Amino acid sequence: CLHNYLRNSFITDGASTTAIGIKANFSENTTIAENNIGYFTGGNGVGIQIQNQYNRIIGNNIHDCDYGVVIYFIVRNIIANNTFDHGYTNFIWLRGAGYNTVAGNIFLDCYSGGGNMIHITDAGNAGNMITNNVCTNDGVHTWTYFAKEEATIGTTVPNTIAGNDFN
Repeated sequence: CLHNYLRNSFITDGASTTAIGIKANFSENTTIAENNIGYFTGGNGVGIQIQNQYNRIIGNNIHDCDYGVVIYFIVRNIIANNTFDHGYTNFIWLRGAGYNTVAGNIFLDCYSGGGNMIHITDAGNAGNMITNNVCTNDGVHTWTYFAKEEATIGTTVPNTIAGNDFN
């Protein structure tokens, strides 16, 4: 599918342990904007899952999910100007994904006392730009890493993590 647009939806679940709010696999040039996505918990719940390139996730409110946004082994997506709140595992998981932009997002409380704002794993995760994001915490719930990188061996283009504000 090419040139899809999903906007102004309220998407929730909460019952299934493997539920996905928005799944845009095999879709290019899709814009997911201004949605309220939440309550995908139970172990593997995902707010938005992308498995293709040139997609935009912009201006969404993603809350109370095990994983807010997951991008699998794909390049050149934009995750910008979203608000992530009450994450359980990772707010954003770039899994083998390269040349993506994560910018201007607001990350609020992370539950479980050990989640990551952004988790970058698996081979192929080169050239991602993680910039100008703001992270806050309420002092009760804690997170382990702002951006945790793993399995970058053999990567020729490093990820850029700069200009982020966190406390």
